[in-house]
Amino acid sequence: YFSDEVFTQANEFADIAFGLKVSDAELAFINKMNSTSKSFDIVFFDTNNYPTNKVSEFANENSSLFNKYSFNAISVESESVAKKILSQIKNAEITFEDALTEYSKNYYTTNDGVLKNKYEYQIKATLANESDFDKLANLSIDSLSDVIKTGTGYTIYKCVAEVEPTNVNNETTINDVLDYMKINEMGRIEDYYKAEADKFIADAKATSFDKACNKFGLTKESV
Repeated sequence: YFSDEVFTQANEFADIAFGLKVSDAELAFINKMNSTSKSFDIVFFDTNNYPTNKVSEFANENSSLFNKYSFNAISVESESVAKKILSQIKNAEITFEDALTEYSKNYYTTNDGVLKNKYEYQIKATLANESDFDKLANLSIDSLSDVIKTGTGYTIYKCVAEVEPTNVNNETTINDVLDYMKINEMGRIEDYYKAEADKFIADAKATSFDKACNKFGLTKESV
């Protein structure tokens, strides 16, 4: 009886008052849901296309962040071990290179002791006390730092080359600066594109959407 109660409908043979009721307007309503009510033309501003001259501008304003340093380093777990190693090196009981091979945990270096991250901002990020960077920046070639507390363990640094000042004409440097900005200065990139979008809007109102697309080199998308 369940199927009769729920699904039976009126037909030419019987005028049935029970069963599933279906509105005559339901199908028309469903079909109408599938029709277009509004459409839009859209343009997208890709933050990955942030102009090189803007990256250079930021690099020039913050040049110290992207000075490049060349250090080898010995990193160990405890301060006492680090101080003992430094004393042995200074007393010519062991060479820096041998101490590196024998003791270093290579927390921030390659297996041969070369510091992986060379930019100033990267090195500062590994130090427990950022102010200790001044001790490293003032090292002359082949000189050793004191024992420096780092985020992991304790480290002895050896300067192996002069600092390379920020070079905004170097493509690799510019790409590295852009990567930095995407992580630490995304608001600056977004502000630039907000201003560009405002310019686009003004131009589209003064001319047309299509002409503004051509002027700004953007592809129109329709939805």
